Amino acid sequence: MSIWKITLLSATLALTACGNVELLRDNELKLRSAGYTGCMPQDNEIAISKSEEFAGGELWTATCKGKVFLCTATSDGGKHSMETHCAPAVP
Repeated sequence: MSIWKITLLSATLALTACGNVELLRDNELKLRSAGYTGCMPQDNEIAISKSEEFAGGELWTATCKGKVFLCTATSDGGKHSMETHCAPAVP
């Protein structure tokens, strides 16, 4: 196999992996938001697909049936202790 084919294959695999990571992240945020929006996870639209990290937490918006919610997730430093909160966004 030529070096060009190997390089092309490597680049393709890297791009595919990045796309899958983003999809998994969106699905996680949709699920975290569901209890607050009142919609099933697949019905939530994440407006900020790459959540913004700030001071050890995250910030994103979820939209469901025309209503926008501002969501945050914070951690107390533990391994799996992300606490999520969402509220209707102020217009």
